[in-house]
Amino acid sequence: GDGMVYAYGLDTLGEETKNALLSESPQSVNQHAATGYLDSVGLDLIKGWACDKDEPSKSVNVHLFFGGTPSSGAPSRNIIASDPSQAAISNICGGGDNHRFSVEMDETIRAALDNGDGKVYAIGIDSDLDASKNSQLHQSPKAITNRFATTGFLDEVGYTFIRGWACDKDEPLKSIDLHFYFGGPAGSGSYMVAGAASDASEVAVKDVCGGGDNHRFNIEMDDVMRAAIFAGDGKVYAYGLDSFGIEGKNAQLGHSPKALKTEFAVRDCTFATVVDEVGTENLKIMLATDSMEEIETTVSAICGAAWEDGVESVPFSIVDDRFTDAFMGSYVAGDTFLNTETGTFEGTIEGTNIDTFRNEEATDSIVEGFPDIATCQYNSIMCCFGRDRQPNDNNGNCKDPIDQNCINADPADNSNLCFTDHNNHPYPGRDEGKIHCHGLAWSDDENDPSAKLKFNNFFYISLYDHMYSRGYVENMVDSAEVPMCGCIEDMPPVSRADCTEMATTTVFKINFDGTSSSISASLDNVADYEFNFNACKGINPSNGNRQNNDLASYVHRLQLENRISSDTEERVFETLVGYASPGDNDNEAACASAYTRKTGLGYPENNFAARGYFDSVDFYSIKGWACDQDEPTTSVDVHIYFGGPAGSGAYMVSAVASEPSHAAVKT
Repeated sequence: GDGMVYAYGLDTLGEETKNALLSESPQSVNQHAATGYLDSVGLDLIKGWACDKDEPSKSVNVHLFFGGTPSSGAPSRNIIASDPSQAAISNICGGGDNHRFSVEMDETIRAALDNGDGKVYAIGIDSDLDASKNSQLHQSPKAITNRFATTGFLDEVGYTFIRGWACDKDEPLKSIDLHFYFGGPAGSGSYMVAGAASDASEVAVKDVCGGGDNHRFNIEMDDVMRAAIFAGDGKVYAYGLDSFGIEGKNAQLGHSPKALKTEFAVRDCTFATVVDEVGTENLKIMLATDSMEEIETTVSAICGAAWEDGVESVPFSIVDDRFTDAFMGSYVAGDTFLNTETGTFEGTIEGTNIDTFRNEEATDSIVEGFPDIATCQYNSIMCCFGRDRQPNDNNGNCKDPIDQNCINADPADNSNLCFTDHNNHPYPGRDEGKIHCHGLAWSDDENDPSAKLKFNNFFYISLYDHMYSRGYVENMVDSAEVPMCGCIEDMPPVSRADCTEMATTTVFKINFDGTSSSISASLDNVADYEFNFNACKGINPSNGNRQNNDLASYVHRLQLENRISSDTEERVFETLVGYASPGDNDNEAACASAYTRKTGLGYPENNFAARGYFDSVDFYSIKGWACDQDEPTTSVDVHIYFGGPAGSGAYMVSAVASEPSHAAVKT
């Protein structure tokens, strides 16, 4: 029939139409699907239990599939769950004492698992052979227990930590134990510390392990561990322990062993770069001190030694044997034949020497300074040139014939002299004529390339880029108190200056010796490093935008990077008074403010050129008058040339137009 039982109640008066089908009728005799559990899939046995609650006293069949689902065609085996079972199973099944099964794991089953997905699928068979009541047992499918060795990775070994992850895929929900060996592998007699991979782990680790959220480890490294590392082979070995305690399943983690890092690479060997690369806490451990002052002293010493050992130092006399310290002192003052002569440097001895040095020693040696600019207080040197002596270089207005057009020729104008400090003499407008200012600045750290190579930079700016290449020479005004080049604190206030910075390709290696707790540094690329000269990359002090080729903006960048102090920046800005407007070469407003701050006086306007008359010349006197309408109460200086005009090299006498003048002149 249809496998159903139908129940009817019959009417007591025998009236057939009153007979009725009872509630909940019909019902099937086979109400329950087969049930049970696949308890374990071990190296030796497959165990579980199964029953059919419709016939609890019977032992049911179980179909086992190895390496794939029943529909995949995987190898299978039919068994009977007929082994004695405990009371708890009898209670679940509704009776019966023989519901367990145990199947020996043989080579055929292992091969099927290895060739398939590694899992056992258990299907309980209905006691009435109703296929619709067959059911996969709970916890089926299940992978072979202890099929896998432990796995994981030793990610990092630092001076204060050991980090990574580990798990046992046989029991992915469990956190496993670990053994760490310091200075040698397990069995070598090296020092060992136990740990556990029980910290929270990410989804990627969970996916590898097959489950679980706690497989990471972060072990604190102590002095004993570090000492054992350096007493041995310098490495840490990490092993994951099998969750079932099977020693043969313990395994060394991936990337193990891993050495404790003792060699570090930095492009610039400075305190800041070494701290960034090695780490503050690591340096404290390496040097066995918590004093940052001691650490800074040590780093400064090893970096200085690396520069000294790796790069040759040369004086300016290597450029040209005439360029002694005394000569260079006179040169920056605006004297020597380099400044006073007129004409091209092309083909001259000094020109050839400067050009050769630029392409050779200036790019791979440390240029030594000379006394006049050797001890700048505020980390900056500036040159301001007042004359162009060289024609045909597309810079300034010197041109042939030089005896007519170069004696007082002007450089390209890029700045404005505000006033001279020694006498507070103002230069409103263009009183000083056209000037060209260019400078450099450097870090407080003496091993920073900007500081170590500052005289390379000075050579490039002064002798090569401006004098040899452009012909720019001499002071911006004719005064012994105003040098052509000098420390920024010795230069008069100007609106602004161009800027060049050093670029290097050095690579320094920092090495730690764990046995002696000492560090050392060396130049690693001795054969192929190079020094180059680039326009400064700065930060505009007024708006924070990038501002290139501006000395004040470069100084501001150094301050933002903590390479100079804010006090040094402020002192530099006392000379570069137009620092807030780096694109304004004239910046009369900044000059006026600086002048008023210094003197308490108003800054004079310069609307008029000097004027006057050369009245008469005889054998006994020269007469005339002169004034400046911007300052009519001030007596002006007069230069009188004999035998030729200004710029011709004629004899010149200075005078002052200070004698009483007529009312007409006053008007």
